[in-house]
Amino acid sequence: MKIAVIGLGWLGESLAHYLTKKGHTVWGTYRQSGSQLQNSFPLVLPLTEEITLPDDFLHADVLILSLPPSGSSVPLKDAYQSFFDQFPYHSWGRILLFNSISVYGENAGLVNEKSIEQPDTPRAQAACDLESSLIAKCQTLTSLRLGGLIGENRHPIRSLAGKEVSLSGPINLISQIDLIRALEMILQKEELPRKINLVTPHHPSKEEYYTKAAGRFGLPAPKWKPAAEENYRIVESLFLKEINFKFLDPALLVSPSERLSL
Repeated sequence: MKIAVIGLGWLGESLAHYLTKKGHTVWGTYRQSGSQLQNSFPLVLPLTEEITLPDDFLHADVLILSLPPSGSSVPLKDAYQSFFDQFPYHSWGRILLFNSISVYGENAGLVNEKSIEQPDTPRAQAACDLESSLIAKCQTLTSLRLGGLIGENRHPIRSLAGKEVSLSGPINLISQIDLIRALEMILQKEELPRKINLVTPHHPSKEEYYTKAAGRFGLPAPKWKPAAEENYRIVESLFLKEINFKFLDPALLVSPSERLSL
């Protein structure tokens, strides 16, 4: 399969190398820092002038939109639109958008792909607007709503360790390796729903989880104090249940198998 990735960042780069090892042909773009992927080139959005793209990138079977929402002062919706103004959606057989479970809001209760979006911050509203805009314009686009991403070298406990924190509610996370493996299965599906949640079905309280994670990484535990407001949100994935997906890191403690698998 030929796969094009816009955004070879922490997730996009690892995904590209994983898929390459699996025998796929992967092209990718980066903004500033470069990439170790052989078929990569710089691309900065929004586009301000007409550009030329490699034919293999432009006519790949799948286009993956993997830019982080905070990467530019320009809303991501407008940045992507500047790209599709030059390169029509139908150039690719399928488009996958990396989005966020923030579209549900922080206090949404138990939600899944059938739940109504309730964005409650400007960033969540931007994520919701991005998804709505692209889904309305492209019939072959699926929005992947990602839980909080963790990995061996990327974990919230590194910034929380030893500090006074007041976080409430359950966690909604997914390890990088499980996300990438789920994406591999998604690529194999002939038909997809328009929206998919990608979250590990493990939802202890933030206090319980980050205290345990501190021990896992050999760091001092956070000093917990009562939260001003109790938030409650558990995000389920009907899609991952349907395909009977097996998690390599079900406890979200970034097991050694993760490092070996990538």
